[in-house]
Amino acid sequence: PLAGDGGASRPSLVHRCPVSPRTEIEAVRAPSLVHELHRGGGETVEIGVTRQAMTRVLDHLVLPFADLACARDWFSRLGFTVAPDARHPFGTQNACVFFSDGTFFEPLAIGSAEDYARALEGGNLFVERDQGFRGHAPDAVSAIALKSSDALADQASLSALQLGEDRLTEFERDLTLPSGEAARLSFRLAFAKPYGDRMPTVFFCEARHRLSVDRSALLAHANGAKAIKGVHFEAGDWDGATRHIEAVFGCKAHVSPDRGIAFDLAETRLTLAPAGEGADKAALRIAAVTVGVDSLAKAESCLSQSDVPFSAGDQTITVACPNGDGRLVFVEEPA
Repeated sequence: PLAGDGGASRPSLVHRCPVSPRTEIEAVRAPSLVHELHRGGGETVEIGVTRQAMTRVLDHLVLPFADLACARDWFSRLGFTVAPDARHPFGTQNACVFFSDGTFFEPLAIGSAEDYARALEGGNLFVERDQGFRGHAPDAVSAIALKSSDALADQASLSALQLGEDRLTEFERDLTLPSGEAARLSFRLAFAKPYGDRMPTVFFCEARHRLSVDRSALLAHANGAKAIKGVHFEAGDWDGATRHIEAVFGCKAHVSPDRGIAFDLAETRLTLAPAGEGADKAALRIAAVTVGVDSLAKAESCLSQSDVPFSAGDQTITVACPNGDGRLVFVEEPA
């Protein structure tokens, strides 16, 4: 919402299976997830148990940083174009990385401790979740925002499943257009209830203003990045995590031939894998994010000129996030 207007490679993260935003997702009642995973033949097995009227669209991912200048420096060294800093009325600030498919990264830091504290006292749910994640989760991605045309309707849909928070976050902020004119942006956020302490916040982001912001100058990246193509989850309880993702994201799970679990949003694929041995059963975390680039050679050349460590495979380039546990995985997208 909070747009700033201005190791080993894992090829299994890369899947392309476009789904129409108007596709009706039918319920499929299936045996337990563990049983399905042990079926032979290598066929895709559907395990969905929920029904939603539409497939959701990813808006952006939030990455918490202690210092916004450090975030800007890191993304810039990776070859991303970073937008000017932007402040929010509840004390946070960002410096976003926008992509041509409409998705973006939102590196988020606390810009005003006083405003942040006041927002906490006033019950601002976005700030509460941000503070909670910074205090409990060591991961690099703290929130997933889905596009919304009606956050109140999305709140009602989640509440019908007993998965919606009662509180909304609504805010406005000023923007200076390239022409020098002032404009005001307005947002409304509806939140899903958390799965656990290490589950990133999921919220629906409705842009209530009619202003169309020209970000064309921010969409060209030296590394050739074009889109957020995938979000890779890890969970201690596959069955519970699968049902939660299906219900909140409005998409049906299926087991792919490589035996992974996948969920298709309109333009982005979510995948789910088992957490490491000894992991908290209630944990559901983002382990990696797949970024589509127009050329892996271009991305590798860009990274080679920086001092950021990376791992290059045949089909991927992997970079560890500096703000917590997690990886960016670059994959080449067809022209």
